[in-house]
Amino acid sequence: MSDNETREFPTATKSIIKNSYSCDEQAIKNVFLISSKAGKGTGFLLSPSGIIITNEHVVSGCSPTEIQAISSSGEGYQFKHCILDKDRDLAALIPNVKISGGLILNVLDIKVRQEVETWGFPLYYDGPNPLVSVGHVSGFSFAKDKGVITRIIVNAAFNNGNSGGPLLRAGTNEVVGVVVAKWAPFTEFQESALEALKKTKSGLQFTATDFRGKKYRLSEAQLVADLLLQHKMLVQVMYGEAISAKELETFLEANNYDIASKIGDY
Repeated sequence: MSDNETREFPTATKSIIKNSYSCDEQAIKNVFLISSKAGKGTGFLLSPSGIIITNEHVVSGCSPTEIQAISSSGEGYQFKHCILDKDRDLAALIPNVKISGGLILNVLDIKVRQEVETWGFPLYYDGPNPLVSVGHVSGFSFAKDKGVITRIIVNAAFNNGNSGGPLLRAGTNEVVGVVVAKWAPFTEFQESALEALKKTKSGLQFTATDFRGKKYRLSEAQLVADLLLQHKMLVQVMYGEAISAKELETFLEANNYDIASKIGDY
């Protein structure tokens, strides 16, 4: 049985725990870097189920064996099942081994001006420990004709890589949402134009080499699209969205039997 509560932590993680408030320790220990062929994101261990929650888009198109979660102790975890909800943009990842600990889901009413925080792995930051971003609840998005909160709007710095991280009541280990997006200043027209550039393979050709040494052939249009996407990722807008805890609860309840049957005995 793996135990991320008692496992030896690397020096960097010990230092961040030592220099943080005691209430932050649970978040630091129970937030994971999620790595897959779809990209990089954040996930968190949910108590008492022992599953790891993230966004669907963080693991989209991946089989369970193509996903890895890395804890702040440096321990890597593999998965035997993943349950996805594309409409809600939620994923429940079921580890091969039981992981103890976890954060608590809180679906009670959350108020505007409530201080919230998220821990995660934004942009190119890969840990070992997550980084904190703090803000306040600015407003909500509601399900049509139902008055049910589906998204929480927060004036905090959410960036690529924060996706799937827990939105916590500041100073607690209570999850009130799941970080899903930041508001970036791109219109629908600009998004479609960018998509067109990405698909244009004709024209001047450019050879690019990534950090792994792998070479790619890009057209001039694709190169421009890549640079614009980089700009979009780095632009900092102090508003972002999180999926509400109620939506996460509904997702878990709808898949309760499937999750329970796939967890099985560790």
